[in-house]
Amino acid sequence: MAITVTGDAIARRGGSYFAEETATQSTATAFQALATTTDLAVLGGGTATGHARNRYSLAEGTEGEWKFVLMNATGEAHLYFASGTATGLWVFSASNQLMHTRFLKGLWRILESGGATTSTST
Repeated sequence: MAITVTGDAIARRGGSYFAEETATQSTATAFQALATTTDLAVLGGGTATGHARNRYSLAEGTEGEWKFVLMNATGEAHLYFASGTATGLWVFSASNQLMHTRFLKGLWRILESGGATTSTST
């Protein structure tokens, strides 16, 4: 039996498709909003350090929603959860750091963090 594989959107449970967004690095002090409608957010990092640069935020999600956040650059990026389980910012400081979250009972729950750390300074 022959199998043919063609490239297309990746089907997921529930009939939806895998979606990705890429956020560029920014020296602006304002937070860049990440979409709650994509599965993966790829953060841009930069050489500027401190909590005033490369700032991203994730708004309240939909119950049961998954979100992966990946840093694919060297440098530093900071993530704020509007509905999170911790205060402060999550800091991504190296390429390929990954965070796996799920929105449950009104909060983003961190299920796994591959290198990202929390910082209570905002």
